[in-house]
Amino acid sequence: MPSSLEIVEAAFSAGHTTLTVTQAAGIWAQLNDMHDPGYTREVWLELAMIGAKSIHDNNLAMIAASTVDEIDPPAGFDGIEPDDWAIVRNDRITRWWGKEIGDTAARIAVRVIDEIVDGRIIRHAPDLCINVDGAFSASETHEIIDALQAAVRALAEAEGVGA
Repeated sequence: MPSSLEIVEAAFSAGHTTLTVTQAAGIWAQLNDMHDPGYTREVWLELAMIGAKSIHDNNLAMIAASTVDEIDPPAGFDGIEPDDWAIVRNDRITRWWGKEIGDTAARIAVRVIDEIVDGRIIRHAPDLCINVDGAFSASETHEIIDALQAAVRALAEAEGVGA
């Protein structure tokens, strides 16, 4: 298994230049907890690089977030904390605001995504997210419809238009 120093050196060679020795030691400790003597050194290093990339991306997102001026929460999201800034596909740095609507068999939420672009926060238009599993009774269907109406009102509020 590679040492913490070897993990840092490999991470830097792979371009993960924000990884600290302390973070590499954390990766080493997680690998050490796996107790699998059958892995080759290359496999251990590959597993370490997966952790290093994840930590590096998180570090980059935190650095980017510390350099931008914060903006107010989306309309109707006061008192709701967003997810942490994170790097997502295509190296975009985003955070998500989520507001659950109603308490029904379907999961309904309004979601707003902020993105850091060119050193400032850009807020994307809100989305209505609906997750439905299974079949519903008539009363559950009425509850879902009521929640959908409330969600559309919340979506309109987040967009700044009257509902």
